[in-house]
Amino acid sequence: MRRIAYIRIPHFATAIERCRRSLAPDLPLILFEEDLKGRQRVYACSGQAAEAGVKPNLRLRQAEALCPEAQVLPSDASKYAALSEKWLERLSTITPDVEPDGLGSTYLDVNGLTRLYGEAQSICRRLGRETWESTQQWPAIGLANCTFVSRTTALRALPGHALIVPPGTELAFLSELSVNYLPVSAEMQR
Repeated sequence: MRRIAYIRIPHFATAIERCRRSLAPDLPLILFEEDLKGRQRVYACSGQAAEAGVKPNLRLRQAEALCPEAQVLPSDASKYAALSEKWLERLSTITPDVEPDGLGSTYLDVNGLTRLYGEAQSICRRLGRETWESTQQWPAIGLANCTFVSRTTALRALPGHALIVPPGTELAFLSELSVNYLPVSAEMQR
């Protein structure tokens, strides 16, 4: 039976900046970059800023109007990419089947790891520890029999926690969720 883990570090870039600059965890944070026309756009934002309506590619002025209490900093995309690459390399020492899913998120095939690390909880603890040691961030982890369920599970997990969907319970787990978890457009969800 196939077992897939999905690991995500919520708001990866802002989490890295928060740690690097010793910023307060409750302070909204917006990272910006300049687009090709020299306009400043949101590169990434913290959860608090996202709750205020800030999202990537929004003009910086609009983002500041939506979340005026946010600290605004220039982004360093190459630093985030390098740290993510280091993290993925470290995870590949546990399992060779690592498939990145954007900055700060990845799928891992964890079949066969029970012989090395024990049951599902032990595997998740190991993945969490490896993530912490390479990024100084606690991930949210989902473990299930397929990529969609593992990703959805990780989206529901809190940082520093793992949610495991036992084999055969995927339908029951998914039946209680909103269609917002479907990776489709808002129009399709409607």
